[in-house]
Amino acid sequence: MINAIIFSFDRAMQLHLLLESIKNNAKGIFNINVLYKCSNEEFKKSYDLLKDRFKGINWVEETNFKEQTLKLMETALNFTCFMVDDDILFGKLKENEILNEFNKDENIICFSPRQALNTNYCYSMRCENIILPDKENEMFIYWDWKKRYADAGYAISLDCHIFRTKEIKKMVKAINFSNPNLLEASLNQTFSEDYPKEVMFGYKQSVLVGVPVNTVQNTFENRKGEKFGIDTKELNDKYLNGEIINYERLDFSNINSAHCELEYKFKSYEI
Repeated sequence: MINAIIFSFDRAMQLHLLLESIKNNAKGIFNINVLYKCSNEEFKKSYDLLKDRFKGINWVEETNFKEQTLKLMETALNFTCFMVDDDILFGKLKENEILNEFNKDENIICFSPRQALNTNYCYSMRCENIILPDKENEMFIYWDWKKRYADAGYAISLDCHIFRTKEIKKMVKAINFSNPNLLEASLNQTFSEDYPKEVMFGYKQSVLVGVPVNTVQNTFENRKGEKFGIDTKELNDKYLNGEIINYERLDFSNINSAHCELEYKFKSYEI
């Protein structure tokens, strides 16, 4: 089992979709912890609704982001990943095969479910993102992330990259941060240049995508919502009115980046 820490802010409906996608494609693989916060009572109502719909999850309301993140990393599990609430797992994860690869090569920094041969574009930087594998087998590709650019050279990501717990925990302890964006930025600024482990690996086809249709932070000017933008209040109102995003109607046929805007379709929630 993999320790998973999901960060969420005012996006209960999008988090519902992520949790549903995990249930569909990685059931029993993750020990799920959700560190969440709400800007007002209407958003809080949605998280209370979400808690009733998904059992067996450790829900933690944010009061001190760094302190609580580190506490959630206090685990006996050997592997840890972070996720954010606009991620979607749209393909199957095979836990044993992934973790066995770590045992074969101490030079592996992480497994990336969002980087593969199909992800030839970097949405956030508006540029090419070509992965030329250094080696591959029937299931995986492997590359030196320090010799790549854009997403292919971005190993320390919060989008479900799987790390050895001891290693990522030591890195997180060494930096200062107060929200997910600063956590990821600080990790990369501090460790990308001289971190000794060079190998990143992933499937030949990606199985996870971030869907940047809105934003809940003002730390960085991230690209979002240019084609299918929808704000968090509209989604929250729909969620409180009994709607959810229809996972079955999402179009994953042309995922060419770690982040892709998808058009949300909705349906009534059914128990």
